[in-house]
Amino acid sequence: MKNPYGWITRSLDTLHRAHRYRAVQSLEGTGPVITLNGQLLINFASNDYLGLAGDLRLAEAAIAAIKNLRHQQHRFSPAEWPPTATPRPRAGDRPAQAN
Repeated sequence: MKNPYGWITRSLDTLHRAHRYRAVQSLEGTGPVITLNGQLLINFASNDYLGLAGDLRLAEAAIAAIKNLRHQQHRFSPAEWPPTATPRPRAGDRPAQAN
């Protein structure tokens, strides 16, 4: 019986021969700074490369913003949200272009 996954092996062999195979590299550390092959690097692949996840000032500001929003949410009805200075155009509100 023929291996139904043989194409994977052939594709990987092609990548190896072309020196285009990429292996997952082991990283040491978490957050904005990591070690790769003994070298300290900024981890731009992390969602915390700015190091803000552990910043208590940011957490406190987020909590204050949420509390402030909770007090303001009754100012608009769902039909009015998001608040805009002028109504949004709807289909048929503008004449057809003559071009």
